[in-house]
Amino acid sequence: MSVNQHRYWPFFSTLLFLSLMACGEKSENAKSVDYYKGNLEEAKTTLQKCTALISGEVSTMSPSQRAAWSETTVGINCENARVASVDSAYDAHQQRMREAAAKY
Repeated sequence: MSVNQHRYWPFFSTLLFLSLMACGEKSENAKSVDYYKGNLEEAKTTLQKCTALISGEVSTMSPSQRAAWSETTVGINCENARVASVDSAYDAHQQRMREAAAKY
């Protein structure tokens, strides 16, 4: 095979990856931020999977492919789990600050 035949391989492999992810996830709806706030352990697990995915396959995608991935169920779940985790950490910090202020 010549170099020209391999030139489109990254594009087609990424397209195949996105297609398979979309097909595999159609039966499952994206989970909301509120869902992840109520299920923080699942949010942590989802974040771990997303971190591995983002540092691996997603990092090699072009910006337009990453944008398309972020609109898939997996991409939406990653973002919602991240937001729920950050909100939960902030809420816990605010609670500790209120408790500390109540001492004085």
